Amino acid sequence: KISLLTARKIFNSISQVFPAILIILLPYAGCDVVGVIALQVVLMFCNGSMSSGHFATAVDLTPNFAGTLFGITNTVSGGGMGALSPVVVGSILQDNVTWSAWKGIFWMTGSIYFTGNLFYVFLAKADPQPWNSIEAKPAEEPDNPEAVESSH
Repeated sequence: KISLLTARKIFNSISQVFPAILIILLPYAGCDVVGVIALQVVLMFCNGSMSSGHFATAVDLTPNFAGTLFGITNTVSGGGMGALSPVVVGSILQDNVTWSAWKGIFWMTGSIYFTGNLFYVFLAKADPQPWNSIEAKPAEEPDNPEAVESSH
């Protein structure tokens, strides 16, 4: 039997390491349409295991605020990187639209996948965090107890 944290790390590694390798291989498929599509299909298949990896970690860390935490992290990673990627690629390809430049972009993307997984593997936790607790405030006593009774 493996721990929840170990399972999260395994699934996250499947979702990041295999796609990292496959995305690096993409430009080496050249103009072979079937080869490129096959690599992308396997890449996306492996990427699906992130649902049991880092996507589920928010529930482990903070069951009470998992939606909020996931929203914040997904906004930063998805929205932030989605906005930054075309800027970086555009600056690399500016006046240099070559096969070699594209290979560099795919290597950089694969490296980001791999590095992100390393951070997850070494830093991830699966225990609820102290900020998950919701402490209820004690109910205040009404100044006029008769007012409470008369409202019923």
